[in-house]
Amino acid sequence: MRKATECFVHEYVPARNQYDRNFKPLDLSSLIGKSRAVARINGLPVSLIQDLDLMRTHIFNPGSHYDVYTPIFQNDLKRAIETLEQVSTLTNINL
Repeated sequence: MRKATECFVHEYVPARNQYDRNFKPLDLSSLIGKSRAVARINGLPVSLIQDLDLMRTHIFNPGSHYDVYTPIFQNDLKRAIETLEQVSTLTNINL
């Protein structure tokens, strides 16, 4: 799911906006932030982008580190998949 989100922001945000002032690639958090502005311009519900950011902080980041005590709930995973499917459908970006 994290890779699908990364794919989405790289496809959705124009390439010229994917770098910082020093021409270093932006991280996922920054790219999600940039995609909010693009979503407003394109009419994509900004709430979907906000959901991607919540997924990043609550599922992707904790899930990428070994910690047996960090719970990941089935409903959160289902919602993440549904959000990514909506984003893919509304933007015609194949995730």
